[in-house]
Amino acid sequence: MIEHRSDRSRIEVADARSVRVGFGIAHVLAGEDVKYALPYAEVAGEEPSFVLGNPPSDPAEIDASELPVTATLDGDAVPLVRRSAEHESRAGAFVLTGWLAELEKVEPGFVSADLGPAGRVSCRIAAPGSPPADDSPPWGEMVGPVGEEQPLAVGRFEEIYDAADPWCINDHTFAKGPDGLWHLFAITHPKPYDHALDPGTRLAHATARSLEQRGWRDEGFALTADPERGEHLLWAPHVVERDGTFHMFVCVGAAEGDLFSIRRYESDDLWAWRRTEGPPAVTDGVEARDPMVVRAGGRWVLYYTATERPDGGRFVVAAVTSEDLVSWGPRRIVFTHPRAGAFGGPTESPFVVRRGPAWYLFVTDDEVVHVYASRDPFEWSFDDHVFAYRGRACEVVRDETGAWFISHVGWELGGLALAPLEWHDGFDDGPFSIEPASLT
Repeated sequence: MIEHRSDRSRIEVADARSVRVGFGIAHVLAGEDVKYALPYAEVAGEEPSFVLGNPPSDPAEIDASELPVTATLDGDAVPLVRRSAEHESRAGAFVLTGWLAELEKVEPGFVSADLGPAGRVSCRIAAPGSPPADDSPPWGEMVGPVGEEQPLAVGRFEEIYDAADPWCINDHTFAKGPDGLWHLFAITHPKPYDHALDPGTRLAHATARSLEQRGWRDEGFALTADPERGEHLLWAPHVVERDGTFHMFVCVGAAEGDLFSIRRYESDDLWAWRRTEGPPAVTDGVEARDPMVVRAGGRWVLYYTATERPDGGRFVVAAVTSEDLVSWGPRRIVFTHPRAGAFGGPTESPFVVRRGPAWYLFVTDDEVVHVYASRDPFEWSFDDHVFAYRGRACEVVRDETGAWFISHVGWELGGLALAPLEWHDGFDDGPFSIEPASLT
């Protein structure tokens, strides 16, 4: 019998020598039609189990015979046997189409497989009765291959804030206020996630006297969605300051369908937020979301995750520009990932950092953050990849001393954590898109 388990879960194995672990593509059915394709890992033994991977891809865009497969065990590359399973299994709405490769040797640990444009899948192979706290991925661990010299390094993550049960937080933003406090705003919803019950209709707010302070103070909700004002959810806030006014950009969703909007809110003190009039900054297809705003080329640039077409296609990072943060121009695509689909995808939570002539694009692919480097803030290619590590929904921030940090949020697997971010790119003299936080 095949037991379906969600991604980021464990598969308990009493004797690793008695099982085989393989990786393949699962087709997700809508009735009898194939709707999505997902990578999966399967343990074949007396009690077979399988684990699904990251958000769905378009099956028409995937040629399983051409997919590369690489795997790691606790961060180290492991040998694979390129062998296709001779069976096709069905488990409810999932059809497991057979293995593309399997582990040469099965051992307990955190296993992650990369199936190229089809995505990633990971799980914990654990001994029965071992602590469930060990199931989380080793956040911050470098994921390769990324070349011989990496331009950056991520230190150890330390949790600084977690919402009280049953709430959890996700995509977030930091800002230093005129009151001298650090402010955090984030997606929040009850656990476990139920889109029909609460897709994320509030923004969490927390404060601290220092960026690295443990146990930020919960300040309640900063905003609550008002459907009468076209706010159907509140996702992935990002805050920038201009001339003493704070501007927060938030995805507000749509009443129905995938044509999502991103709106702007204003505040003088980071405590009271007011809605702004006029059209959204962005309205785009397939849940356009995760805004991030930065200065580039004398303009404001708003980056966000989207797809090539309003109904799907390859996952992209898109951008619009503005002179005043109010009126925004047409969309342009600045990065295209080879994977295609109509949900989730490998270009979530884009974050852009300038260091000297280099522009770094951080994007989240399930539980891995990938970094691309370019000399043009409006063009990155898939070949510009320079670094990858285990994490989610990162923000890059600097404290009052100028030290660099990068954040990670566990969503339903832990709170918000912060790690030192080290640069080895030779551009320490700047200019930088992120300046040290004000001392006041």
